[in-house]
Amino acid sequence: MFNPKLGLTTEQLGSFAQSIQDVTRQIASVRRALVGRAVHVVPSYPRSLGDQTYEFAAILEFDGIAELTDYLEHPSHRVLGRLFWDYCGSAVVMEAEFRDALVEDLAPALLPKPTA
Repeated sequence: MFNPKLGLTTEQLGSFAQSIQDVTRQIASVRRALVGRAVHVVPSYPRSLGDQTYEFAAILEFDGIAELTDYLEHPSHRVLGRLFWDYCGSAVVMEAEFRDALVEDLAPALLPKPTA
């Protein structure tokens, strides 16, 4: 989730969007790249993360940790990463493994991981 810095021009935002698109399309390990703007489905029920709200979200999907690592270590991602922090005033970034609740058991995803 992220918010662009205040005062960015339309051209800067367009360039940022193009950079995200270019990088995610050129790195083969990216299986899916979704970027979207927050929608307010029920106006009386605001969504926030603590005291922070976010205008945009991006979800990048990979087949596994190795593919994610390939993406993170790719030179184009490093350039995009610097641009992301230059253009974003606030952001939350995390890596996560997901299970499909429609067809998979969710317990392993939610239970504490065993200690070694």
